[in-house]
Amino acid sequence: MKSGKAKYVAVFHHSRLKSLPDVPTVRESLPGFPLLPIWGAYFGPAGLPRPIMQRFHDEISKAMTAPDVSALFEKAGLVPGDPRPEHLSAKMKEDIASVARFVKAAGIQPE
Repeated sequence: MKSGKAKYVAVFHHSRLKSLPDVPTVRESLPGFPLLPIWGAYFGPAGLPRPIMQRFHDEISKAMTAPDVSALFEKAGLVPGDPRPEHLSAKMKEDIASVARFVKAAGIQPE
């Protein structure tokens, strides 16, 4: 990209990225285009005690907000989301519904 031989057309995010403020989002370029979810998460076994879950959350949140890690995220165009378990559960349900709408609209059939 820096060489000028290629350029960014759009970013797959709900808002413009701090690291690429002049690059529009896909939805700015193609209104109505489905924004398919791209994210990562960490999981533990079912029934993980809340104090252990909270410790993982606290330590991972601390690591993700460290200046060197934040700089790497920004450079890669990644935007850390809300790491709380309650938020992840809601996000997963929302994303499953979003992908299901996309699959139905595209007429994709299971094989």
